Amino acid sequence: MLKRIEMRFGRPIRYPEETVALSQAIFDTTHEYLSPSTLKRMFGWLSGGARHRSSTMDILARYLGCATYGELLRDSPLMDSECSGRGTIVIGCEDKIVFTSSRGESLSLIYKGDRLFSVVSSTVSDIMPGDSLRLHP
Repeated sequence: MLKRIEMRFGRPIRYPEETVALSQAIFDTTHEYLSPSTLKRMFGWLSGGARHRSSTMDILARYLGCATYGELLRDSPLMDSECSGRGTIVIGCEDKIVFTSSRGESLSLIYKGDRLFSVVSSTVSDIMPGDSLRLHP
């Protein structure tokens, strides 16, 4: 989830002081306040970061485009990070994903929730804009 927060924020959180700007960005988006200290705990710069209040997780989920943390977990499939096998990233509701192949083909999708994607653009001949794709576990 932290990587997803950094992606939404637009840059990595490398220093504890950057949580002040992140706190403001969360407030600007959600109109809900998370203190820089709470965010420092989330990112591991203060002790006590193993468990977080559900209200904190809900605010972060809203920052990421979902109504609740439960919805974020339920509606966000885990995907290989850049197909590298180095880990996973979580995508949220209405996130856009672009796939490109070494042959120059591209496929742009919007995540709609419940493993359902809508095709935005495609250079793959069998897949057209407006088509829907559903991933199966």
